[in-house]
Amino acid sequence: MNRRDFIRNSLAGIGIFAAGCGGNKIFSTGKPTKDAPNILIINIDDMGYGDMSCHGNPVLNTANLDKLHAESVRFTQFHAAPMCTPTRGQLLTGIDALRNGSRWVGTEAVHLRTDLPVMPEIYSDAGYATGIFGKWHIGDNYPLRPQDRGFDEVLTFPQQEVGTVNDYWDNDYFDDVYEHNGERKQYKGFCTDVWFEQAIKWMDKTSAAGKPFLCMIPTNVVHGPYFSPQIYRDMADRPNQPKDVQTFYGNMINLDINIGKAIDFLESKGLRENTIVVFMTDNGVTMGYGTYNAGMRGMKTQLWEGGHRVPLFISWPKAGLPKGKDIHELAQVQDVLPTLLDFCDVDFPMQTLDGTSLAGQIRGEKEMPDRVLVVQMQRRIPITKYDACIMWGPWRLLNAIDIDPHEKPDKREMYKKRRQNMEQVYLELYNVEDDPHQDNNVYDKHPEVVAKMKAAYEKWWQGVQPDINKMTHVIIGNDAENPSMIACTSWATTYFTQKSAILEGRKSNGYWNLIADQSGQYDFELCRWPKETNAALQDKVDVKYTDTFPYGPGKEGTALPIAKARIQVNDIDRTIDVNKGDKAAKFTCRLNKGPVRLKTWFYDKNGNELCGAYYVYVTRR
Repeated sequence: MNRRDFIRNSLAGIGIFAAGCGGNKIFSTGKPTKDAPNILIINIDDMGYGDMSCHGNPVLNTANLDKLHAESVRFTQFHAAPMCTPTRGQLLTGIDALRNGSRWVGTEAVHLRTDLPVMPEIYSDAGYATGIFGKWHIGDNYPLRPQDRGFDEVLTFPQQEVGTVNDYWDNDYFDDVYEHNGERKQYKGFCTDVWFEQAIKWMDKTSAAGKPFLCMIPTNVVHGPYFSPQIYRDMADRPNQPKDVQTFYGNMINLDINIGKAIDFLESKGLRENTIVVFMTDNGVTMGYGTYNAGMRGMKTQLWEGGHRVPLFISWPKAGLPKGKDIHELAQVQDVLPTLLDFCDVDFPMQTLDGTSLAGQIRGEKEMPDRVLVVQMQRRIPITKYDACIMWGPWRLLNAIDIDPHEKPDKREMYKKRRQNMEQVYLELYNVEDDPHQDNNVYDKHPEVVAKMKAAYEKWWQGVQPDINKMTHVIIGNDAENPSMIACTSWATTYFTQKSAILEGRKSNGYWNLIADQSGQYDFELCRWPKETNAALQDKVDVKYTDTFPYGPGKEGTALPIAKARIQVNDIDRTIDVNKGDKAAKFTCRLNKGPVRLKTWFYDKNGNELCGAYYVYVTRR
């Protein structure tokens, strides 16, 4: 089945063949028009609204971002999710995080539903070349990878950061091994430089072939871990700050330089005029919080304004979009996809999306809609009703349990007590126009506002509730990925993503929900260390860093006395002895096509559980 048929069947399956879309026509297919615009989306990880000099940062000089800011329509009340994966899923689908599957940053809850069409699939079907260079973080195995979801050119890494559990073991931002179109390949240089250099090469090649492109550069910086070339730390000139803060600012300088290179490339090739450039970030402030947060309270993960209010710049010279125009009304990341589809005249059933096209408002042809918007992702299990920030104009109705790093002692204690009972919701109301730092709870003073916002939320909750517990599972044994490396990062309910936990041999375990693509014999290799380390199950493996400034020369691993291994696959349950020097515990099981529940254990010689297998390599024979 080709991509067009897949998306058509998926849309039909969820009942969104809509009137006004030309019968069975889902969206424009085939060759794009001669004047079809290119699209460049730059999405920065963990960069806050205030981490730019154009937004008032007192220590950073982001000259290239400032120039883009001056050339763009800017949304001053644009809201993402408070964490990265939910924002990415909403950007790609135009659909709320609690409906699209990508509702958290770990476990199966990162997996974007495959029955929803996503931006690269739509644009590929409309005749665009599609490429991604950088962070994906909405699924690492088939059918969840970027190449499975419509990207023709893919250069990326797994999970949330370079150097995470299932990334290539030695990756540390310098001369790393990344995944290029499904194959691992080494690239010389610093990670951010690599993303932009390779994206520019691809845009150049694609435009020379006469094809419009959708290019996404979602960087891993300025997310941690905090590594940087020393030259940029020196340029940032923050010597009296903690080492990770110095490195954060160095990465901001490097990032700004690379954004300038990308825009300069477009201009030098005559592409800037007809390229829609979108700049945004994926959640609120992190490392820059202590310096400048643009007057906001809160940070990443939190429902305070500083957790989810982020920058959005959009420019398109050929369309005559106004330069230096600020739009102060509410907008959300779900609006980006329908806005781009509207700009590019791509037919699509817009009423199936949670976002709204703002193309007319950007052009100055329409007023901004008066909407009540909801920021909510999975922050606890089960997902709790009203664990959200509900927004209407300047009003913010939110579950007030998050502790701002600069919280006053009395409020800090109050929020600590509230967090001891996470099932309880503590709604507070703030007016960010009158009270931008959200210091004064006015819940009791405006019952009519609270009532309106609660009514809007109740309607929204009814809409998302049927999809909240839907999970999308990794498929094993498909020709698109056979063998597969299944890591503990995709355990169904156990959050486990940090390499430091692998190094220490943390006693943790979970199970995988999988789907066998077809019936047959499957080999399972249970590993403590990834194969590229060439290490035995009982070995001690260390990590060495190229940039020793932030964390020293590296981290030491811990050996585990693994003597037995156990596997449970559906109703199969087997245990074997492990010999010294074995790199994996190997099992062969016959599976029927369909659902698979997999769990593993490592034990010492006395039968004491040590941990689950952090890595399982699965091959259908």
